[in-house]
Amino acid sequence: MRRSATALLVSGLQNDFFDTKGVLAATGSDISAVQAIVPAVERVLGAARDAGCLIVHVHERTLEGGMSDSPAWRAQYELNGWQDTFAAEGTWGEEPLDGFRPQEDELVVERYRPGAIYDTRASVLLRSAGVDRVVVAGAETHRTILATAIQAACLDYEVVVPEGAVASADPVRHAAAIAVLRSWAHVVDVDGVVEELARLPRSTHEILEG
Repeated sequence: MRRSATALLVSGLQNDFFDTKGVLAATGSDISAVQAIVPAVERVLGAARDAGCLIVHVHERTLEGGMSDSPAWRAQYELNGWQDTFAAEGTWGEEPLDGFRPQEDELVVERYRPGAIYDTRASVLLRSAGVDRVVVAGAETHRTILATAIQAACLDYEVVVPEGAVASADPVRHAAAIAVLRSWAHVVDVDGVVEELARLPRSTHEILEG
């Protein structure tokens, strides 16, 4: 990895997906597997910050009054048996999980579908920063992580997925998504990603400051 060319996309670290009072838990899903990745995501985020990588927090959002929900997207709710809206605009559920609020120099991108790049401003921000490699972490594996990885790969980004920093509430879907991800991304353990980030060269500015 090269510092200037690497970005970390942290997707879905929001109350509705990680808190027991959130919408995902309210569907009856056991979110313990999702909650269990928090320390690993913190490690990857800390390592990326220390390395001076571009950090992009990708937050799901559903607009008030269903303005972001097409008929086809509402059909996804029926397909998955969802009753409540995820990450409704302006609600507690949309807010970042404690410990994952963006820092001043970090970017925030809202997404209205699982993928973090297509139909979001992430694409132009990544290009503008000269990024050619993305590390993708968060939840859920079979939705935002898989969709984002495929989008990124199809747009000619090299994709890295730290396996211990992604999860789904459903372990079967998580395992299936990881199997598919191996054909689109470098799926590696968290230690490997953290060690590789630590080896990235410091920028000239950082050397002078240090």
